[in-house]
Amino acid sequence: MTPQFKTTFQEKFKYVIILITLGLVLFSCSDKKEQGENKIVIGIQADVQTINPMYAFSLTEGNVVDLLFLKPAKEIWNKTLGKIEFEPMLADKWEWNDDSTSIKFYLRDAIYWSDGKPITAEDIAFTFNVYSDPEVNSRFFGLFGDFFLKDNNQIDSEKTFNIISPKKLAINFPENASPDFLDINLEIIPKHIWSQYSRDKFESAEVNFKPVTSGAFKLEKWEKESFISLVRDSSSILFDPDYLQKIVFKIIPDYKTRIVELKTGSIDLLDNVKSEDLSELNDADNLIITSLRGRDYDYIGWNHRDTEENLPNRFFASPEVRKAMSFAINRKEIVESYLGKFGEICKGPVSPMFKLYYDSVLETYNYNPARAKAILKENGWTDSDNNGVLEKGSLEFKFDIYLNSGNPRRNYVSQIVKNNL
Repeated sequence: MTPQFKTTFQEKFKYVIILITLGLVLFSCSDKKEQGENKIVIGIQADVQTINPMYAFSLTEGNVVDLLFLKPAKEIWNKTLGKIEFEPMLADKWEWNDDSTSIKFYLRDAIYWSDGKPITAEDIAFTFNVYSDPEVNSRFFGLFGDFFLKDNNQIDSEKTFNIISPKKLAINFPENASPDFLDINLEIIPKHIWSQYSRDKFESAEVNFKPVTSGAFKLEKWEKESFISLVRDSSSILFDPDYLQKIVFKIIPDYKTRIVELKTGSIDLLDNVKSEDLSELNDADNLIITSLRGRDYDYIGWNHRDTEENLPNRFFASPEVRKAMSFAINRKEIVESYLGKFGEICKGPVSPMFKLYYDSVLETYNYNPARAKAILKENGWTDSDNNGVLEKGSLEFKFDIYLNSGNPRRNYVSQIVKNNL
C-alpha cells in the first residue's frame, strides 16, 4: 500500500502551552525559593520508558534527555531565517577543512560529568561508535551514511576519529560524503561509565536509572508512573545558582485531571492542550496561553492500491481523482471552525517555519466542488441514475475513512469531510 498524502490541514502551532500567569509564577517561585524549592512542575500524560539518549524515541523522553545530556553545540532556532543555528556548548569552537571531509572540535577546558570526571574527546568518539553499533540498536543506528562504515554499518572508528589531545578531536568523512552538522551534533555519553557494560546489556543496565550526565540538570529521583525529579547540577557548565533549580515531570494520565491541576496550581505548565478547551482556559485569570509554531499536520491518505488484492485502487489509483478529492473538501472550514487562529491550511508536508525549504508559490487546492465534479466526470465518474452517488459502470464511488479512536479533532474533521462529499 502506497498512500498519497493529501493534507487536510496543518496545525499552525506545535504546542498550545498553558502557563501560570507571570505574577503567580514569580510569587510562587519566590515563596518556594525561600523554602529551598525554586522549581517548576510540568504535567505529562505518561511516564517515559527511558532517559538514555540511545533509546529516547518519544518527545517527552527527548525533552528529559535534552536537560540531562549536552551536545558539542547548542542548537538555536532562528525564526527570521527559518533554520537552525549553532553556538558553542561542549565544544568551544569547530573548524571544517576546505572540502568538508573533516571537522575538528576544540572542547572547553572546564567541562565535567556529574560524577566529577572530565569530558574528553574520547567520550565523543566512543559515543558515535556506540550509537552506530547494531548490537546496541540505538535510535541513531542507520543514520551515519556519510561516515566511514564497516560491513555491519557501524562507524569505522579507526578511519573516522583522530584524537589529537584530550580536548581536540578530528572527525573524518569519505570524499564523496556530504555530512551535515546535525548528523554530528548528538548527545554525548560518558565512556568511563558505559565501557564497563556489555553492549547487549545496555538497555537493562543499572546506570539507566542512575545516569551520569553533563546537562544543566541531573536526575534526583524517578518514581515510576508518578514523577521524574531533576535538580540543577552544580558541576555543569550551565550551572547558575540564581536560575531554576528543580524541574518535576508529574505523570497524570487523565487529560481532564491535568487541566484541573493546572487551574489549581498543582502543576505549572501543560502542553498539547486541546483547542476546544482554549476558550474556557483563556478566561481564567491565573493562566496564560502561549503558542509555538511547529511542524505538525493532519492529512487523509488516499490508498493507491487495494490492500487485499494488491491491485491498483479502484478509486484513488488515479492522481486526477485524488486531486478532485482535495478540491471537494473544505479545509478552510475545518481550520477556522476547529483550530481558529491556531491553525492554517498547508500546501504540503514542509512547514512554513522552514523558510529555506518552504515553497510559497506551490499550488493550493482550494475548496471548489464544481471543479471536483468536473474532474471526476472527466475520469468517468457520473451520477447517471440521480441517486446522489457517483458511479462508473456498476461501481459506486463509496469508501471508508479510518481514524484512530479517542481523537476529537479527527472525529470533527471526518464529519465535515462526510458532509462535503
